Amino acid sequence: MKLKTRFSFDSAHRLVDYIGPCSNLHGHRWEVDVDVIGEGLDKAGMLWDFTNVRTLKQKYDHKTLLKRCEKNRELGECLERLCGGDSVLWLDDNPTAECLGKTILKDLLEKSPDYKFKIKVYECPTSYAEVHNESQ
Repeated sequence: MKLKTRFSFDSAHRLVDYIGPCSNLHGHRWEVDVDVIGEGLDKAGMLWDFTNVRTLKQKYDHKTLLKRCEKNRELGECLERLCGGDSVLWLDDNPTAECLGKTILKDLLEKSPDYKFKIKVYECPTSYAEVHNESQ
């Protein structure tokens, strides 16, 4: 059985080690499609609860997404000081659509390891990155 849900979030990001306008801090309305593949329904008749994406939305929404590195240290610390300690979400990789897809997939698998997921992360309406944990 397969189901699909979508959520969106607004966040700022910048890319380090990139030459071009995306090296500047800027924002996006990100759209994320989540396909869930699994077997069997629970007692409530659900394969997977759509509300599972609320936690993901809260994690990313209205945050500044920054790669944890020396090049972002001063900017991130300044934002945390001015906007609050939870205003920056520090990531291991650049906050590209590709890397956000991998991070979201990892988050989902931590909570729901018995499912197969396909994640599409749209940075804009016409461009997305797709990641999954099985051949699809």
